[in-house]
Amino acid sequence: MVIQSIKRAFDIIEVLSENPYGVTLTTLSELVGLHISTTHRILNSLRELRYAEQSSDRTWKPGAGLVGLSSKLLLKDDLLPAALSPVDRLWKKSNETVHLAILHGAETYDVIAKESPCQVRCSARIGQRMPLHATALGKVLLAYQQGNRLESLLKSLDLTKHTQDTITDLDYLKSHLKEIREKGYAINYSEYSESAVAMAAPVMNFRGDVVAALGIGIPTSRFDKADLQDIVGLVIKEAGQISKNLGYFTPERAAEF
Repeated sequence: MVIQSIKRAFDIIEVLSENPYGVTLTTLSELVGLHISTTHRILNSLRELRYAEQSSDRTWKPGAGLVGLSSKLLLKDDLLPAALSPVDRLWKKSNETVHLAILHGAETYDVIAKESPCQVRCSARIGQRMPLHATALGKVLLAYQQGNRLESLLKSLDLTKHTQDTITDLDYLKSHLKEIREKGYAINYSEYSESAVAMAAPVMNFRGDVVAALGIGIPTSRFDKADLQDIVGLVIKEAGQISKNLGYFTPERAAEF
């Protein structure tokens, strides 16, 4: 026997999961076949549990709790085990903060986060979310989307100006994303925080789809441009190792056989 209140909550969760960019209360109530007041009451409970959240435009979308749960279920047998050793190597070699992030709506979502042991460091935590347009992780995840998926994401972006260096022009962002695809990595020069510089590279699965981004954050007070290429090289190398662990097959690997 199905308990009605539980069924209603899961009906709402299913609709939220199908609408990561947000859905209005009216539309949501129509889709689940419930009165608006009932739908709103359940949504408020889900918000308290972090399984739903309301955006500034009053639409509802999946909350951090739901994203975190799905990440654990979907990634525990795949991405996370493949990434643990490469992330740890990058962390030890760089002595800086390392993130592994996936795409969630129009934001990044950290599934692995290791803070630098240094007293002055970039912060990181599992579940941390950051904007796509203003971070190295986000720009990588955005750059490798294609066709309608990319256009949909670009339309959904709120190009908020976080610092004087944040990219807020859509046409410039598009050309910048093309450059990232050509280079194979992204750099964030104080675009999200004036006190941080970051680099990131894509992680691909066996089909060649970008499923995550591996990145490193360095305080501007400790960053030396002379070390940039060495640091980028480390990030690309370990992102490539995660991809290999996921079964991504490159021409370079073909030479191994």
